[in-house]
Amino acid sequence: MLPSYTPSSPPPPYLSTAGHGENSLAHTPGSRPVPTSTFIKQEGRTSIILDSQETGIERPTYGRHAVVSGVIYFDNPSIVTEVDIKLEGKLEISHLSTGNSTSYSTLNTHSRFSWQTSGHDTTCPNIVPFRFHLPPTFEYDQGFHPMPPSYEMLLPGSSGQFVRCRYQIVFVITKRRSTMSLVRDKIMTIPFNYYPRMRPEMPIVSDGFDFSSSIKMNPGEWYQATSQSQPSGGHLSPITVDFFIPATRIFAITDVIPFHIQLSGEISSMRAFFPELPPEVYPPTLQPLKSSWKRKKSRWKFLRLVLMRRVSVQIHGLTSENTSQTGEGETLPLPPDIFEVPDSQELQLHWRGEIACDPDLAVGSFSVPNLSVRDVLVLALTPAPKSLFSETKCIVPIRLVTDTWSGADTSQSQTAV
Repeated sequence: MLPSYTPSSPPPPYLSTAGHGENSLAHTPGSRPVPTSTFIKQEGRTSIILDSQETGIERPTYGRHAVVSGVIYFDNPSIVTEVDIKLEGKLEISHLSTGNSTSYSTLNTHSRFSWQTSGHDTTCPNIVPFRFHLPPTFEYDQGFHPMPPSYEMLLPGSSGQFVRCRYQIVFVITKRRSTMSLVRDKIMTIPFNYYPRMRPEMPIVSDGFDFSSSIKMNPGEWYQATSQSQPSGGHLSPITVDFFIPATRIFAITDVIPFHIQLSGEISSMRAFFPELPPEVYPPTLQPLKSSWKRKKSRWKFLRLVLMRRVSVQIHGLTSENTSQTGEGETLPLPPDIFEVPDSQELQLHWRGEIACDPDLAVGSFSVPNLSVRDVLVLALTPAPKSLFSETKCIVPIRLVTDTWSGADTSQSQTAV
């Protein structure tokens, strides 16, 4: 005989977030909802409707592996004999100073629909549907490369650069010819944005933005860059600058990036780096040797973190680079009073802060033949004008992508590695 069977109790209800006393061991980012609105362009008696678009947009937008679909509506289809639809992409680079330029196609695909009145009077229907898959790559110089995003950069001045990558859908509508009238073909063009989505392979930090606890429990989650500020006098020792950012170094253009700065050195060097200056230029807990300074407005920033974008172009073997600022960090000082510490001691000064991209930045880092768009964090340690120390910088390359780690659409976005 078989033993009696007692059904087990039902499982507890599933929750998407961890409950009290529970921890999430793994997390798969959720999918982003597909837009359900349409984009409509109308010229005369012809309308073009594009599917899967956001509401109220000025220009349709597509991502990697996206489907360009929609319909063409004709009020008078009897005069239409052929419809040719093309997807076009072109990258243009030029130097304004020399007049040199180069360009190549990044997207070129088309489809043709024909109707002929032969035999059984085939005519064009009122509604002509179309559907294209955007290819992820294009061919150039016997190799395949990822399609670049829509991008435009124009630097003023005689020595500036001009870079533009644009995409469009071209509809060529051939009309029936008649001996009694002159009929012109209709050409309708719809420019569109191509923003291939990508997300980081890991979150910024798993334990939040608190550096002190995170660096002790998970030191591998932080990337450290080190530099030194050298003194001009032989009796002083250098000051070491340690710059910490999340180890992923891949961030969404909407992410707020935490960072931590540490200065290490002997007290005599620290005091030489911060000479007697008005109180405004010091962090709140750093006091100058003299407190009798009159209040003056000072622009001196001894710690400054900026996000820089480097655009490198190549035309006919000649390379030029342009760098522009795309964000600046805010720092909060956490040091002790260095003028209350005995001269024989060594000291560490700490700052924490956050940095984010300018809100108008829409494109992340990318690279294609003849064009490279890279991003770096630059930490500058600038001594006071009368200091015996030299300026030093920590430069950390990072990569900017479209989606944050926690909110990416895994169906259309790729993981940056």
